[in-house]
Amino acid sequence: MRKLHTLLFLFILAGYTCSAAEIMWASKVISYSSQLDLNSYSAKQVLGPPSRLPNFGDCGCAWSPSMSENFFEEYIRVGFDKRIRVSQIVINESFNAGAIKAIYLFDQYNIPHLVWERPAEGNKWELGRVFSINITPTDFASNDLKLVLDTESIDGFNQIDAIGISEAPIEIPRGSINVTDKVTFKGKSQNLGPTINTYGSEITPLLTPDGKTMYFTRKNHMGNTGTIMNDDIWVSTYDGTKWTEATNIGGPMNNENNNYVVGISMNGEMLTLANTYSPSGESLIGIAQTWKTEYGRWVFPKNLITPGVITHGWFAEYFMNSDRDVLLLSLERADSHGMKDIYVSFSDNQIEWTEPINLGTDVNTASSEMAPFLGPDGKTLFFSSDGLPGYGDQDVYVCVRLDSTWKHWTKPENLGSLVNSKGFEAYFTYPDTADYAYFSSTGDDKLNADIYRIPLKEVKEIEDSVLAEILSDVVLTSGDSTVADIITPDKPADPGEILFEEEVVVPEKEALNITLTNEILLFGTVFDANTNVPINAKLSFVLTDYESDPIDMNTLNNTYRLKVTDSVQYKVTVIREGYLPLEMTINIEDFRTQKVKRVDFKLTPLHSGEKIILDNLYFDANKSIIKPESFEELNRLYDFMIANPGLIIEIGGHTNGLCSEAYCEKLSLNRANAVREYLQNKGIDPVRISTVGYGSSQPIDTNSTPEGRKRNQRVEVTFK
Repeated sequence: MRKLHTLLFLFILAGYTCSAAEIMWASKVISYSSQLDLNSYSAKQVLGPPSRLPNFGDCGCAWSPSMSENFFEEYIRVGFDKRIRVSQIVINESFNAGAIKAIYLFDQYNIPHLVWERPAEGNKWELGRVFSINITPTDFASNDLKLVLDTESIDGFNQIDAIGISEAPIEIPRGSINVTDKVTFKGKSQNLGPTINTYGSEITPLLTPDGKTMYFTRKNHMGNTGTIMNDDIWVSTYDGTKWTEATNIGGPMNNENNNYVVGISMNGEMLTLANTYSPSGESLIGIAQTWKTEYGRWVFPKNLITPGVITHGWFAEYFMNSDRDVLLLSLERADSHGMKDIYVSFSDNQIEWTEPINLGTDVNTASSEMAPFLGPDGKTLFFSSDGLPGYGDQDVYVCVRLDSTWKHWTKPENLGSLVNSKGFEAYFTYPDTADYAYFSSTGDDKLNADIYRIPLKEVKEIEDSVLAEILSDVVLTSGDSTVADIITPDKPADPGEILFEEEVVVPEKEALNITLTNEILLFGTVFDANTNVPINAKLSFVLTDYESDPIDMNTLNNTYRLKVTDSVQYKVTVIREGYLPLEMTINIEDFRTQKVKRVDFKLTPLHSGEKIILDNLYFDANKSIIKPESFEELNRLYDFMIANPGLIIEIGGHTNGLCSEAYCEKLSLNRANAVREYLQNKGIDPVRISTVGYGSSQPIDTNSTPEGRKRNQRVEVTFK
């Protein structure tokens, strides 16, 4: 027998790498003894590179024999794309490792050669491992390998995820996790605490669009309707600082069956529910809906017409968007690629739904994809899977739809370790306010899942005074020269020369001393101003007269919806890549008696050389420190540059004509540099921004009146 060297490795780090040679993974199945299923756990799952590395565990993306313990040997024989002289064999034993008994390579005459056999004491159980052996290079070329398992020696179903060969020693594959940059978290996840989480399991959080009411499912709890094993709907409200003690929502939505909310209308007055409802208490797989009466009571749920909503498994999950025309489903059907797959169904009347369409293999694997959630843009999909590289048993992923077929998606990306752990994570969701995202997790060591939240926006902004101090102390660069940003420019040489800027009064906002009832529905469509073609865009709403946080949202199918309050004014900013930003003030009092109003927006395509004035940018007279009241305006400019990543701008400072030209140029340049520094501190690449101090050379009004001089004291942004 040839001298061989056996190496066993268990790697859980990141990165497939190789040295001089590459691993050639099995590309076809020649024969096998048995398989657990026709799709998941079937022999074909052994083909290609490992599916889940660096993670190990039960997964339908691996081959498993039909019996956990078989007196007769189990085997699989695989082929490779080309014949090589083999010197290394790599096998990913993804679950219940240690059952490999022997490995054979076949020569060109179909003669088997035993190249490895397990020692008598070599059957130690491991959860999973990358098993690698280096052998003396074969004196024949082979593209045919047979793997023999001794299933009786290791408890449980043995799973083989991948088989590879190499003609030279290589570094063992260790796996990598593709962490997304599509979602940026602004802090760590937080357990919602005892008002929400109990000794049972809390799952399926879903929030009203305003983020103030949360419905979720509680399992294994004494307070549930019927038996303790039933799933019931519970509800909690946010009082501005914390979530209140959750209460069982009761009948008619909770009954003796499993109940959970899968969709909420834009106004929060209609809920979509899993499973059907019947006065007799019978429940079948399907979808129902309920809504509040004028007396605040929920009506008995009405069943929707959902053909093709069937599953062969024990569980199913759904999500309906707030416009109630898209339904995502996680089902195990005959046309699934493995276990549960994600499907989509559509409706134009909210009652009758189309046959579900499988989202395809861009999203679905041979294992389980579950808990789908569609972002407000109608394209960004969040879901949970145990069939992709990840951190634990079930991780949350994100991908983006590429076309209207719903079958083409970007490659799923992991949300990272701030969300995912060694345990179970699923049911990722967030409201239209997008301040926090919510999900269910067992963490690293819990048996039952709790609900967590993680910030999507900055939890604590930099204090205005601190930022102003920073801006007053920084040294700014303009072109090739360095200019100190001074608070007060140099006095003119001539003591008798007029040195005066008009003091601009900053509009003050009152503290929010009114109740925002949000009784009026504001909706509309965003259009291209030149073609009148509907387009998607990002919108931001903020009260003009009161201190309040902005409400940011993306259009869905080119339209927006927002519940607003009467007798107030909102400033709306609309942004889209390739278009000039649009700002508009809407007076809600103009149509408060109608309770509904349509306001459309038209965006003008962006062309080189166009300019905008930063109307709400404020400085003290003769100074270049940005006042805190300006941050709202500058944040809109920042958002616009983020939405247009290829855009280059010039920031131009201007003054009135009452000062010396040298003084005016220096003051205007310092102000332009202060704006650039603000954007740079927020993350904008400084190479995208140039600054110019035009002084008083480009007035847009007369310098003979205070009003004209105030207009001339400005900062402009020119798009290059």
